[in-house]
Amino acid sequence: MKRLFIFSGILISFLELSAQGKWETLAVPFKHSIINTIVIDEQNNKWLGTDIGVFKYDNKNWKSFTMANGLPNDAVEAIAIDSKGRKWFGTDNGLSMYNDTTFVNYKESNGLASNFIYCDLTDKDGNKWIGTDGGLSRLKDTSWTTYMTVDGLPDNAVEAISIDSKGIIWLGTENGVSQFDGTKWKNYSMKDGLADKLIHCLHIDKSGNVWVGAPKGLSKFDGTKWTTFTTANGLPKNYINCITSDSNGNIWVGTESGASMFDGKVWKTFNATNGLSSNHVECITIDKSNVIWFGTKGGSVSKLTF
Repeated sequence: MKRLFIFSGILISFLELSAQGKWETLAVPFKHSIINTIVIDEQNNKWLGTDIGVFKYDNKNWKSFTMANGLPNDAVEAIAIDSKGRKWFGTDNGLSMYNDTTFVNYKESNGLASNFIYCDLTDKDGNKWIGTDGGLSRLKDTSWTTYMTVDGLPDNAVEAISIDSKGIIWLGTENGVSQFDGTKWKNYSMKDGLADKLIHCLHIDKSGNVWVGAPKGLSKFDGTKWTTFTTANGLPKNYINCITSDSNGNIWVGTESGASMFDGKVWKTFNATNGLSSNHVECITIDKSNVIWFGTKGGSVSKLTF
């Protein structure tokens, strides 16, 4: 193993070269913050949602966006990018659309179920789905629809959302998992095999498996049954903060004790001792080149290139 320091303008990077890949920790302008999400646009810009605003990284320079620029709140929990390249920021006090020029904000008074947003995404038809602590909201063109427990949700707090290849909406709530085909709801609980009822994150891999993260472990649904993974199976910690998958089909999860990769057989853990800048991983995103980006609690960003 060898270590190399690179100095380029204000960016100071630390590289660790090893058989496990090349690690780089970026110097960031937002130390001691929490990186809740990292989303990559078509131009390969990285958009980071933090507790102190949005940060855009063009692979050279950083630019920040806060309430002073038009955000409804500096705590940004989620980011989605639609087919027009517009960014949708889910904050602790409303939803904000940014078209690279101006911000347009939406709150309960506009039709949102609640101003506290956990997650958001855009479907293939351009509809915006927003998970809040008061229900699931859909923005179709200019029309809002809200779904709650009275409509079929197992709980109004929707913390995670994803869409499968058939267009079915999958939701992680504080009382289990729910799937919605636009008409009917189907809910899953611990009785069905979930590790926990409190779901923090949800991901659908290229094979259609649904992965959900909770405080008590990681659960996988293959369309028939649920399987749970915990520290007993190789995870560094049971509390799962985030889930994604790479182009090779490997599953990546972030925990408070590092990140783990699952190749379908064994778990491999990465932490501060072998490349990560911080053990507390809040989000993981993988770009088109299969480079893995890690956002942490503490404001550091690491990237791993194989």
